[in-house]
Amino acid sequence: MIQVTFIGTGSAFTTRRRTNIALLVRHGGSSLLIECGPAILFQLDQANSAPNQIDYLFISHRHGDHILGLPMFLLMCSLGGASKSVTILGNQDVIRAGQELTHIAYPELDQRLDDVTWTGMPINQPHGMQLKPSLKLSTLPTRHSQNAPVLALRLDFQESGHSLVYTGDTVYNEEIAEFAAGCDLLIHEANFSETLHPGVKAEGYGHSTVRQAARTAAQAQCDILALVHLASDCMGCEEQIHAEAAQAFDGQIMIPYDGATLYLPAP
Repeated sequence: MIQVTFIGTGSAFTTRRRTNIALLVRHGGSSLLIECGPAILFQLDQANSAPNQIDYLFISHRHGDHILGLPMFLLMCSLGGASKSVTILGNQDVIRAGQELTHIAYPELDQRLDDVTWTGMPINQPHGMQLKPSLKLSTLPTRHSQNAPVLALRLDFQESGHSLVYTGDTVYNEEIAEFAAGCDLLIHEANFSETLHPGVKAEGYGHSTVRQAARTAAQAQCDILALVHLASDCMGCEEQIHAEAAQAFDGQIMIPYDGATLYLPAP
């Protein structure tokens, strides 16, 4: 069974129930962390986890709300006790920024990170790799910022046939629907709502709207759509957000707060 915990569901500006976007995926004794923002140690602790329990860390791009927790994450990994190897995955820009950021914050860690593997992936083309015999990771470049290239992520659990896709920060992009085709769970950023932010030009900010995310879910024919990276002023407006998404997607719609967990398949 695949466990997906939304340890953070918000945008760059956090609220009391939505910290920076971060996801924890557990399967077959392995843990994969997606994103590593400033609150990552708190987020992991809330999920009864810790850096030395993470096997893989994927960071979609180098904006602060996605990467600024990395030095603290690696500091805890370097401390004594039951340490284990961790593989950090991202495009080459993320790997370079992560190494520089960690060196700036804790230069002494350069000599203490023997169990860390930095794995860079292409910035400008799709890519796939086997993390384990039963788990394939695929990435797709998408559009958010000229200065911080983004990779969307797909995980295919090949023994069970289940899959999930996480878009990272992105404008509406029809290629994502093809990338996410047939997945069980599409975790799509929806920084803006056309209902709550009428007239917003989301692409001008490098983001998507709720309706655009729902349209992608419908095109991909996924089972479940989870809307994340919501703007701080969306808190308490889940009913309006759900109604907007339901106009374009008739599958299951989630608007999770931090700590929400789901399973694939459902128990």
